[in-house]
Amino acid sequence: MKKYLIIIALFICSHSLFAQFGINAGLRTNGETNWQYFSDQDDFLKTGFKVGIEYWFRLKKVRVEFTPELNFSQFKSDITSPLGDVFNLKSNIYGLHLNTNIYPLNFKDDCNCPTFKKDGQVIEKGFHFILSPGVNYFDLTINKDSYKTSDIVFSAGLGVGLDVGLTDYLTVTPLVMYHRYFEADWEDLDKALNYLDELPADASTNTSFNQFFFGAKVSIRLDEMNKYGYR
Repeated sequence: MKKYLIIIALFICSHSLFAQFGINAGLRTNGETNWQYFSDQDDFLKTGFKVGIEYWFRLKKVRVEFTPELNFSQFKSDITSPLGDVFNLKSNIYGLHLNTNIYPLNFKDDCNCPTFKKDGQVIEKGFHFILSPGVNYFDLTINKDSYKTSDIVFSAGLGVGLDVGLTDYLTVTPLVMYHRYFEADWEDLDKALNYLDELPADASTNTSFNQFFFGAKVSIRLDEMNKYGYR
């Protein structure tokens, strides 16, 4: 899975030489999962970071824009057993998200240009909804008996953003996203974290869960930069 993501990343980067690409980063927070019941600590893999890179193209007649994205997230937790043993957990997520941006307040704008520097109101020109279906590779490692597991998980996302054009070729976009991950399974997690005398009924290696993302994106249009002599 990671091999295919690297190939797609190289494809995006090569084509970005002729169009627009973006880099985003921010904070991800996980909602309640069945995994957390294997721990008696509330912060079980709750908060992590995300970085992503995306490529931009759009429809010609309406403000519907597509930004397929490759991203990486990481979550860490330390769990202390009743005997005082400390277990270090690390979860990585490698994602491919097919983002679609819809601009409802400027939907019939048919100019073939980015949203970087448009005359008019910022909210009217830059506010947009984001639809984000995706496929994700989850892995988890624990420093106990060399435990490692992984799974491929589908997701669906919905969010909002606001493009703020700084120059003809540079835009900053604050983002808020909600994602739902479906049926993620960490096999044998119950055996790896078996220090609890009795597991709660809700504890399961399989879970669906919600996730929120709060961050920002910086978008660059290289063909516009070339007009100013940047090479």
